[in-house]
Amino acid sequence: MALRLLPFLILIAFGCERRSPPHDVESQVAAYGVDYPTALSSAYRSVPGLKGFFLLAGCTDAAGSEGYCSDLEKLLVFYGDARFSDAVASTTSNVCEKIVPFLAYVSAYGEHEGEWRKFRSTFPRTALLVSSR
Repeated sequence: MALRLLPFLILIAFGCERRSPPHDVESQVAAYGVDYPTALSSAYRSVPGLKGFFLLAGCTDAAGSEGYCSDLEKLLVFYGDARFSDAVASTTSNVCEKIVPFLAYVSAYGEHEGEWRKFRSTFPRTALLVSSR
């Protein structure tokens, strides 16, 4: 009887959801069949590419998330507050829910008041998306 329960105990102990490899963002996203440099390049080329890049928010964890946040911040600067926040706001609520925590990290929302104040003055529309969720 105990041996029959062993597979279930293993699933409970380790979880049964798909986990990303504990590497950088490129490796983590590759586990989902996406070429990260191509997705990033596409994000710089067009707003639809940017919105596609937002979909990768659910594919990273740990060190991968830091790399993703870094690129997300660069894209925010590249597009500017209005175009970037419009792109975020025009996504589905599910995508928006995944991207906002990354923006909160980039903006230091709830962590460092001085950095948040600076972010809020530089990117007011994006900051509003972060603080309203």
